[in-house]
Amino acid sequence: RRSPALDTLLRGLPHAILLESLDGEASVLTPACLPFRSPSKTWQKIRTELHFNHREDARLLGGMSVRQYIYPVHISVQFLFTQTLASALNLLLLRFLNLQYAEVFKLADCCVCDTALSPEEARTFSQLKMVAADMSPDAHACRLKIALVTSSSDITCPWNLEHEALQYISK
Repeated sequence: RRSPALDTLLRGLPHAILLESLDGEASVLTPACLPFRSPSKTWQKIRTELHFNHREDARLLGGMSVRQYIYPVHISVQFLFTQTLASALNLLLLRFLNLQYAEVFKLADCCVCDTALSPEEARTFSQLKMVAADMSPDAHACRLKIALVTSSSDITCPWNLEHEALQYISK
């Protein structure tokens, strides 16, 4: 029987599969495909339903090292472990698309990299451009945090840092 805490962890991951070992350890399995959401007329009415283009994903997944990510659930059922940078970026993207700003802010710290991104990681990171239209103060704060943690790397954020800072302090 699923707990409310586990339901909270699974929010925004409608395509995920919950796995449980014989020892009772839970993990969440998600496909590595990239989601998108339906366009909204204004940022105040951003939709959180995620859609997938499986035909395009089949082509893109062919060159990837993995086709799914597994996230072990912490024993407290309060958070998911990310085992690789690619899985952390994927979860960050899913949380951001679902407007889970507190989770995005925490996950941003897992996106530090001192080497060039792999094609898989770069593809996922580039998809953060989908959240650039979100004008809520929390979204600005998350984008600024991501820019901060990636500032000493070769990663280029898909938004204008100066614009984000001005928008954040103006709200």
